[in-house]
Amino acid sequence: MESILNYDPNFFDDPDAEGGDGKKIHNLELVQSVGIQFKGSLHAQYFNMFMMDLLRERAADLYRTKGLLSFHGQ
Repeated sequence: MESILNYDPNFFDDPDAEGGDGKKIHNLELVQSVGIQFKGSLHAQYFNMFMMDLLRERAADLYRTKGLLSFHGQ
């Protein structure tokens, strides 16, 4: 991202934004979080298949994903 901003500091600005300063206004009422916690380890292949399906179907709805994962046998 830094290389993009070095090339064009206004890359993320929106000249049609409502704020008048070129910055986008985000509707934070649409932001949600989901947390899952369980004991045990994941099967790596099944988890990867799940994530590929999720991203294929809902990538536009996901802003950020993160987590601490434990895979069986690793």
